[in-house]
Amino acid sequence: MILIKKDLLTVLNKAVLGLSNQTITPILNYICFKDNKVKAFNGIQGIEIDYVSELDCLVHGVTFVNLIDNINSDNIEIKQTDSHLIIKTDNINSKIAILPVKDYPFIIESNNELSINLTNDLVQGVKYCLSTVNTDPTQKNQFGITLISDYLFSTDMLRISQYKLQEKLELPEDFKVLLPQTFCNLLLKFTDISACKLIFNTNNIVAEFEGIRLSTQMISGVNFINYLKTIDKILENKYELIPITEELIDAVDRCTNILKSSRRDTALLQFDFTETGLKLTTETMLDYINTGSICLYEEDVKINIKGIPKFRVKVDLLLKLKDYIEFIGFIPMSNKVMIIGKKGNYTQLISSLVI
Repeated sequence: MILIKKDLLTVLNKAVLGLSNQTITPILNYICFKDNKVKAFNGIQGIEIDYVSELDCLVHGVTFVNLIDNINSDNIEIKQTDSHLIIKTDNINSKIAILPVKDYPFIIESNNELSINLTNDLVQGVKYCLSTVNTDPTQKNQFGITLISDYLFSTDMLRISQYKLQEKLELPEDFKVLLPQTFCNLLLKFTDISACKLIFNTNNIVAEFEGIRLSTQMISGVNFINYLKTIDKILENKYELIPITEELIDAVDRCTNILKSSRRDTALLQFDFTETGLKLTTETMLDYINTGSICLYEEDVKINIKGIPKFRVKVDLLLKLKDYIEFIGFIPMSNKVMIIGKKGNYTQLISSLVI
């Protein structure tokens, strides 16, 4: 059979996104060719791509991609034997070992029980909420984005994200689902292809694009956090939002640039409000910087800074926050100050420590 290199490589580069990086179960490093489809599975998430070929085998994904990528020919002749793929071009002949497809564990099952369209608004909310997802898979209640009818939420226990969808989704009132973090990351790699439908089944979630299907197992035993109650309780306190100024961003950047030789994920940034502005200080065992007094807000913007005590917040959290918000506020509480950031329908809360 003759295959076009460009088309084959495009499909393979998409398929390898679904492969596992671990070597404990070697078969999860293999791509499956069967019934004019290409499949990849990492044990939780999988990809299925329509691709017409006569191939019926498993082949090591990364090895096959590298082999095809290094071929200097537009057309590739591939012959399948019982144990190998024999690849012929004008300049070189190669072969790669294969396995039988009967050993492959991945099948997409979808009963189309409940489905919604993946809108641009929903994609934007997923991007924002991924910034505060807990990346520890053992914390399954936080290892993803919670979707209800008109909200997306996430938390890593230091931060909470809330994104209010512009249009309420056509979902049951009591509907809740945790979109796994790894599935969301995979989903965002395909959102520029075409319209997509999200299908929620009893045991899995399927994203259907034109010619491509993504699937993930449901995370079982999730105890859903009551985000609305938690956030409303915090926001019932008085606070003021002010636009983030370039001077504030520059000051945070100066404080973090000096930390290049340190671990930013453990460095703390101290906020000290004064009558003339804000003093930022950061200190680790290796580095120290004091910005002096900087202007937190424009001269024509007046906020009440009384009652906001000195507090410290992790530097890496602020670095991520400034990329997602346009306004910032501070809520003094009993033993902490909550930093609130907003941009449009998105709200992020960061917990800090009063000193």
